[in-house]
This record gives sequence, structure tokens and C-alpha cells, in this order.
Amino acid sequence: MRAPLACLLVLAALPVSAETAPLPTVTVDLTFSDQALAALADTDGVVVRAYWMGEPAPGATLTDPELGTVFLMTEDLQFAAPPARVILGASLASAPLTEVIEPKLNLNVGSAGWGGETNLLDCGFLDDVISVLAATPQTVHCKLLGE
Repeated sequence: MRAPLACLLVLAALPVSAETAPLPTVTVDLTFSDQALAALADTDGVVVRAYWMGEPAPGATLTDPELGTVFLMTEDLQFAAPPARVILGASLASAPLTEVIEPKLNLNVGSAGWGGETNLLDCGFLDDVISVLAATPQTVHCKLLGE
């Protein structure tokens, strides 16, 4: 029984390399105009779609020939519409990160379609590498289409 415990202690003492260091997460504050909040309050929610991708690393094998990027994963969140803070990228460590130079996030926000399939919102978006977006909390503001 002592040998496995000793092995665990040795492994715990090994230095963490840059490849195994945890990736930063991206914090996004969602804000809404008063009109958007009123329209969503009774019939709809919000959907956040986060697409993680990246520029291919040398030797990458998963490159999309049409886009020239490597798709890593998608995060979809749905919730009611009051202002919210979402944290993205917590599952990114399970993606094939060696295939990209640096993970990039493309984030889109819209109405969830609970009250019908028509999107009601005009929201900002994010499209940048994780090192830039994770440096400070990001804000995406939503208003009604045509507002």
C-alpha cells in the first residue's frame, strides 16, 4: 500500500508545464435594454452560443479545409433574461488543444425562441483569442431588434 501513495506524492510534486496549466476562462456580463427585458420577461429566454476554434498549429490534422481553422467545441447556454454573468471555457481542457496555436472564442447571443422561433434580440458579439478575452470581464449588450 505504501508504493501507490509514494507514487502519488511524487506525481503531485512534479512541476506543472505550460501545456498542463489550466486555461483561463472567459467571463461575459450580459446586459439588456429595458425594452429587451420587457419583451423577454413573459415569453422568452436567452441563448448564448460559444464556438471555440483556432488557427491550426503546425502539424494539425483536424483543420477544416474551407475555413482554414480547427473547430474545438461548442458551449450552449439557455436561461431567463435578467442581466447575467456567464463563465465560458471551463470544459475547454477536454478539446484537442494541441491542434491550435491558441483557442479563439466566437460568441453569439440571441433570444431562445421559447415564445416562437423569431429572434427578438440585437446583441453584440465576441470574436478573439482566449488570452485577450480572459484578461478582463467582457460585456455583451442586447437590445430589441429595431430599437
